[in-house]
Amino acid sequence: MPKPNVTDLDSGSSDTDGTSVATNSVSPTANSLVLASVAVQKDATPQNTPTLSGAGMTWVQVRDFFYDDAGSVKRLTMFRALDASPGSGVLTFDFAGQTQASFLWTVVEFDNVDTGGADGADAIVQDAQDPASPGGDTVIDVTLAAFADIDNVTYGVGVKEINADADMVGDSNMTDINEEADGENDQRLIDQWVQAEENTVSWSWGTSRRRGGFAVEIQAGAGNGGVNVFVPPIRRRRGFR
Repeated sequence: MPKPNVTDLDSGSSDTDGTSVATNSVSPTANSLVLASVAVQKDATPQNTPTLSGAGMTWVQVRDFFYDDAGSVKRLTMFRALDASPGSGVLTFDFAGQTQASFLWTVVEFDNVDTGGADGADAIVQDAQDPASPGGDTVIDVTLAAFADIDNVTYGVGVKEINADADMVGDSNMTDINEEADGENDQRLIDQWVQAEENTVSWSWGTSRRRGGFAVEIQAGAGNGGVNVFVPPIRRRRGFR
């Protein structure tokens, strides 16, 4: 069995105030790990914890982080799901009736993963974030421990405030999947991956900004050890919406 490979299912942005936001329609593949992340901005605290629904799957939160808690509140949340018979349709990030000012999201899936556990639990070996608490810098450096298997792969999603700084770049050892920015100049998001072990997952830019990033080690399925075929995803850059 080959190593896990990534497929880009959707990404997008919205500057329309709302209590929820829906992706475009997605069609996850059976027994693939789906990771959906959303970055939001709200003008005041407190901020409700988001939930995710759609495509006939059960979504479990992987990581959640307030990366900006000064003035306008900014938050990054990642969810996972895995199903032997997924449906299709839009995914909805919901904030329980609380209005958010802007949204960025990305949805990807990984095939050839460990399907054990509930809703993709065994497909993620470890996850980590940087920073530990909100603060400004010109870099995100998420550190993962030594990998459990040489066939496992790495995925990360990073976000920073002020999307007018268009110089945000991903890790030189990884391939960018999606880059999204909102039209209100609130946030910029890039997710990336590599079909290998990467213990430090990084993003960088030129001016100190508040930021946050997550990284995960994705567990290969049983029977790996054959010829690994790497198919890089098509990177999509989108303008303001």
